[in-house]
Amino acid sequence: MCALPNSSTINISVGDYILTPASCASLVNEVMKNLLYQRTQIPYPYAWLKSIVKKKRKSIEDGEEEKKTNFTLNKHYQTVSTAYDAVENIALNIVKCFTDLGNSLKEVIFVIGVTPVCPKEVFTVKASSLALGHVEGNHVMENSRRQSRILR
Repeated sequence: MCALPNSSTINISVGDYILTPASCASLVNEVMKNLLYQRTQIPYPYAWLKSIVKKKRKSIEDGEEEKKTNFTLNKHYQTVSTAYDAVENIALNIVKCFTDLGNSLKEVIFVIGVTPVCPKEVFTVKASSLALGHVEGNHVMENSRRQSRILR
């Protein structure tokens, strides 16, 4: 087993905000997306990655794909598309875990490296107590406005 030389805890001050399972999952997903880009696990910021993959997929569906394609660009698109799909899958699983487990989920650990056994970096996001029983729709607008301030 390898020692963890680069283990970090991410402190996010949420103060008096009402953290429902969905809003906490949203915060964790944003932290994950930023970490993946900062640690060069994805080639572009997530919003841009999402837009170029969706644009390319739409052009393929509409039949606007060119006959002549550059092999290098095609290979790069496949890599970017695979990374996007993986991030989306992880984000959906994080949301599912928070909504299913609720308060029993205490922390989320991001392991970055070649293998989980000997990671290059480990990040821990500890979840404070979640407000269960709240209607998520009542807090969506409030939390989306505050999310950018929280993540600074």
